[in-house]
Amino acid sequence: MNAWLNVSKAYNESTVDLPATAILVAQHNMVTETISDTFIGDGRKKFFCPADVLAGVKAGLLSLNAQVTAFTLPTYAPVAGVPGLASSHASISCV
Repeated sequence: MNAWLNVSKAYNESTVDLPATAILVAQHNMVTETISDTFIGDGRKKFFCPADVLAGVKAGLLSLNAQVTAFTLPTYAPVAGVPGLASSHASISCV
């Protein structure tokens, strides 16, 4: 959880630049990581990568929206300890 607090603070202070897609995916992954297997069952946790979420949105829900389909995810630096943003993480590695 400290990793998320650190990146939130850095984002607020404009010392780290993250696209909204990456922030939303990281928030989802951080919350998912904290939920006990007792509540959602072993192996049912779904972690995502920002690029995969964007590809899914482009292929599905907003596939007819030209602005969305033309959008490309900006390059961003890995954020250590944040699943979906870390270059290496126990839950998921995406960057």
